[in-house]
Amino acid sequence: WQIIAPLLLLMAMASWGAVRMHRALSSALSPPETPQVIQTWVVIEQLESQQAWGKNYRARVLKSPLFPQGGQVLLAIPMDQRKDIWAPNTKLYVSAWAQATTQRFWRLKGYKSRWRVHELCWDDQPSAQAALDSWTTRWVERVGQQVGPRWPEHIKALYRALVWGKKQGIHPQVRQRFSQAGVSHLLAVSGLHMGLAYQWLWWVSFIFWGVSKKTRVVLALGGLWTYAWICGSGPSVLRAAGMITLWILSRHSQRPGASRQFFWIALWGSLIWQPLFVFQVGFQMSYCAVAALIWVYPFWNKWWNKRWENAAKKQTNHAVLYHGIIGLSKPIIQLMGISLVAQLGVLPLSLYYFDTFPIHFLLANLMLVPFMGLIIGFGLFMGLLPAETWWAIPYGGLLEGLWAVVDYLGAQEQWVLQLGSS
Repeated sequence: WQIIAPLLLLMAMASWGAVRMHRALSSALSPPETPQVIQTWVVIEQLESQQAWGKNYRARVLKSPLFPQGGQVLLAIPMDQRKDIWAPNTKLYVSAWAQATTQRFWRLKGYKSRWRVHELCWDDQPSAQAALDSWTTRWVERVGQQVGPRWPEHIKALYRALVWGKKQGIHPQVRQRFSQAGVSHLLAVSGLHMGLAYQWLWWVSFIFWGVSKKTRVVLALGGLWTYAWICGSGPSVLRAAGMITLWILSRHSQRPGASRQFFWIALWGSLIWQPLFVFQVGFQMSYCAVAALIWVYPFWNKWWNKRWENAAKKQTNHAVLYHGIIGLSKPIIQLMGISLVAQLGVLPLSLYYFDTFPIHFLLANLMLVPFMGLIIGFGLFMGLLPAETWWAIPYGGLLEGLWAVVDYLGAQEQWVLQLGSS
């Protein structure tokens, strides 16, 4: 059974993944034989990407005599049609130019047909089915208005993206600045967000007097996965929430596990849940960065620890000053190592997909990452307050300062390696 049981488990996982893959691919609507104009009802499911010309949505075509089975399409809505974001489960009647998907990126995500909208109208009622995604989107938008009603719109959008993972309101130019500065990972909910969220929820659980420690762990983990659901349950969100959950359970069950085990469990669990994640750039970059931190960063840390130990053994006339310098340099060098190793982990994917690589990413991360704990921690706390408080003024200034640094560093195009132009 020691051999048969793991084999049966692997076969069951592979079978379930194949079924999920087949369902995901079969749900895509096939393109017409020749490009043509189609008029029908669709339901918005989620925003896929945002460009200067407009937005791409994942939409579900409702069943009709023209489409008896319905299906999913990539719906392209230009800016001149409507400038705000369509919420999930919004029902639209569209007149669109339908054709086969030509870009390999979208085909790998399971889209066979792309519809470019010419005219649209929408009913006042969203889909009657459980519109939980729509509710979370509206709630996060209300939080942004409530926390800082006097903030500029780009700061409100930045707050929603950095703290709650809602990037729909981020202007394409802002995204480009983050990418060119080498800190686009700050806009993605990651382990830093999940770790701070769990710690904050763990502290909140102490208000329940007389509750056992195991019950508080369950409550905190339930809140953690609620936060992951609010953030959109993307690949990086599921990876971070899954690995932190495994680490917490192993610690409280007195059965400590290794980070590598948590990594593989989270990886295969995500692929079983959604096999098409493997084709998403965010999934690939997230796991490559974490893999580099797990397997490569320990060598960096070990090398520097030896240097610090040797330096600490030296007896000099300025021993106190020497030890103080070592103590101050440790967190800086560790942060440099994390940023460097993570960027090297995603370097092949960055060059392959984007043909660019910001050379000054290390400087940007050293300047911005230390403040992310304050931004996320206070952002989560302020988002649950009933109304605007005086905290919004210094917190808004912190967001303004972060954006000023990103805007300046992202504008230094001479420090961005452009492979496509060579």
